[in-house]
Amino acid sequence: MFYSEYSSCDDGGLADDLTERVVRLFNTHWSELHSLSAVTQKDQKFLKFVLSHIDSTADTADLSKLYKSAKQNCPANTALLCRQISDAAKKALN
Repeated sequence: MFYSEYSSCDDGGLADDLTERVVRLFNTHWSELHSLSAVTQKDQKFLKFVLSHIDSTADTADLSKLYKSAKQNCPANTALLCRQISDAAKKALN
């Protein structure tokens, strides 16, 4: 997993690239959010890493789509993660 090997390199251009990829992955694989929820319940550092990449360097349209998904299309049993995602997206959009 990229995170376990390279999270210590998370700055500059790499961080911006990760932000773009994280937000786009959410948008293209939203139906699989339950899998991420299961992983992040066991690994809070990974959750923090993922949420930190929902930031203002991401494309505004992608952030808006992510915010809308988290607010309006939250899969069963992922309410906390959806709230965390929507909060991060809202902050990034403001």
